[in-house]
Amino acid sequence: MDNTKRFVLIISVGILILLGIYVINQKVSEQKYAITGGIIKDVNLNDFAKCISQSAKLYGAYWCPHCKDQKALFGENVKYINYVECDASGENSHAEECQAAGITGYPTWIINNQKYEGFKKLEELASLTNCKI
Repeated sequence: MDNTKRFVLIISVGILILLGIYVINQKVSEQKYAITGGIIKDVNLNDFAKCISQSAKLYGAYWCPHCKDQKALFGENVKYINYVECDASGENSHAEECQAAGITGYPTWIINNQKYEGFKKLEELASLTNCKI
């Protein structure tokens, strides 16, 4: 193999290694950080999600992309969020509860008996719930 081919091969392998490191780092970052409106901030999502669950419910539908994004902010701690599935064909549906609560769009948060429609940043949820991030 001549030097040019060897050089191209080494550069290609280096790029693949760097790309692999980048992808792995992104996965780790998704678990450690939450995106809060373009700012990446180290947060304790476990305690934050538990605190939010004391005063808030998240209403959504399994097919709603904004609901998926909203839940994704909490990572594995989404299990602490009081999530109500509003689509009758969704898993563990509570469509009647959604109708009774007057939910007309997704996602919708009800926090301390106030309705807030649309995706909310973690900082907004912290302000609305008085929970610390």
